[in-house]
Amino acid sequence: MDAWAGAAAVLAAVVLLVVPGFALLTALRPAADPLRNVALAPAVSIGVVWLTATALSVLHLSVTPLVLIVAVLAVPLGVVVVVRRGRLPEVRDSLGSDRWDVVALGLVVLVVLVQWWLATRGLSAVPPRDDGANHGLYVARILATQSVDPAQVLVGDVVTGEQQWAYYPLALHTVAAMVAGLGIPVGTALNAVWITIVAAAMPLGMHVLARRTFSARRAALGAALVVVLVPAMPTGQLAWGGIAVVAGLALAPSVADEVLGLLDVEHPTRTAELGAGLALGLAAVGMFATHSSELVTVAVIVLSLLLGDMALRPMLARWRVALLPGVIAFVVLVGVTLPWLGDLRAGAGERYLVAASHDMTLGAVADKLLGYAFGPVPVSWLLAALAVLGAVAAMRRGAAGWLWLALVVVLLSTAVGMSWPGADLVGSPWYSNLNRTALMLAYPTAALAGYGTWWLARSTRDALARVGPRPLATAAGLAVVALLAGVLTRTTYADARTSFAEDDGDGTGRSLATADARDSWGWLAAHVGPTDRVLNEWSDGSGWMYADNGLAPLVPQKLEPDQLDDDRGYLLTHADRLTTDDRAREIAARLGVRYAYIGPRRFPSAPDPWFTERSLVAGGWTVVHRNGTTVVLERPGTD
Repeated sequence: MDAWAGAAAVLAAVVLLVVPGFALLTALRPAADPLRNVALAPAVSIGVVWLTATALSVLHLSVTPLVLIVAVLAVPLGVVVVVRRGRLPEVRDSLGSDRWDVVALGLVVLVVLVQWWLATRGLSAVPPRDDGANHGLYVARILATQSVDPAQVLVGDVVTGEQQWAYYPLALHTVAAMVAGLGIPVGTALNAVWITIVAAAMPLGMHVLARRTFSARRAALGAALVVVLVPAMPTGQLAWGGIAVVAGLALAPSVADEVLGLLDVEHPTRTAELGAGLALGLAAVGMFATHSSELVTVAVIVLSLLLGDMALRPMLARWRVALLPGVIAFVVLVGVTLPWLGDLRAGAGERYLVAASHDMTLGAVADKLLGYAFGPVPVSWLLAALAVLGAVAAMRRGAAGWLWLALVVVLLSTAVGMSWPGADLVGSPWYSNLNRTALMLAYPTAALAGYGTWWLARSTRDALARVGPRPLATAAGLAVVALLAGVLTRTTYADARTSFAEDDGDGTGRSLATADARDSWGWLAAHVGPTDRVLNEWSDGSGWMYADNGLAPLVPQKLEPDQLDDDRGYLLTHADRLTTDDRAREIAARLGVRYAYIGPRRFPSAPDPWFTERSLVAGGWTVVHRNGTTVVLERPGTD
């Protein structure tokens, strides 16, 4: 059953993320290479979904999966029919692709899908660790409230709806809610959506972007392959459940390519300029509402490539070509996001307090940057060698933009990590956190290592072709690519499996919503009323009980320091004193807290001394259900 649900979720995610965007793009810019349209389609599809959901919420209408699915599929397809009747004159894209590009990229997409299908056990595993529980909560709240209003979705109490955060991008969760609305579990729906974004947008977007800078056309295929196998991105970010970060970074290359495309294409008519502007505007909306920081990431990529790449620099002289489409895109972005801009500022401040990193030593900064760029030893040596090889080859051909990008990211990350003057202001889009800025190193690493992979494979082929049959030499060149890809895939797959493992035998499994946990939540669902809460410690992944079983955890999201003094925080920190603390006992009765749930482990791993099985039993609680690694207890004084 899980496998069938996973397959249905992937199919639904592919349709929702590719079809609407591709349909609109073929109507808005028929001159573009179809491969560019497919690469940008997920960002545009997400933009259409968010535009529709936002409009419904602003008008106080229900945001339901059925309404969204009909809107985002029927409207774009209708536009295609209307526009194609008066089709614009086609000007062929100079960056066109051929069938071998399509075949190679199709294989890369297949590798990504298979890797994550196996790592997540047919998509049945929930996104791991603490942030994974947040994402599950947001999808469940969108389904429950039929709204994408942060005031209703980002709550700290699912019964009263008390708001926890001012703002968080919810487009990814809205698409996942559409998939989950088809009867698919929330965790499976989330996995299907982010995996589809990574599989479709990331390698294709990296390919079309690298193709602009590499005079060796096939080298862009190497960049497309490596970008999904750089260990720190995306696999490293899934260890803590960072699916929104991963999805946003996956969309960035195709959106950056679209920005450069405004300078690259001479639009023959005002209608074509309007289409290009609308396409970029919708893509920017999709990126903003997936993970807002990545709009600035796109700007960093574009400026670095334009200023550092000799082949792209002449495009700056054609800035007038991009002026009207750029203004249109900006108007679309601001128009859609305007209702949330005030909350965005407050939300960014909240995230800064949680995520900021400061006053690191130079050695610590260097160690982190090397880890983000090349991953763990020994694969780091391979990636570094390929990147150096690619850098030398690219420099000889004038493609130094990727080195500029690496330098900009290193300087920005160092400034943030070491608290240079002004670093907080410059690093604010990434919450002034080195761990967020350093993720951008995945792009130059992939581009340069991809270039090095292509150069090595071509050199092997050419050397063998001089002494033997050319088909055999070509096969040897392909074998070099397959060998390098196999080494990288083995590392990323092992990390991916660990990220979603419930128990890998040595206690390092990262998934907190285990089979034992789900069994205990099922038991609780049969014993807890619809408005009653279950006492829980959020860091054990118990926020997932809301998405999985409709239970109301007392703490669905992490309590902030000032919330530890309110009723819920007080009860949580005094749960082991109900027999002696009148306030704690009164709060438990008023909030409908009869049971407490304790999961198998916490993230971070150190448990709170006042919320363990031992402390609760000593305080009068009674164990009423145990399933291997999970425990349910009943509070003292209940009948």
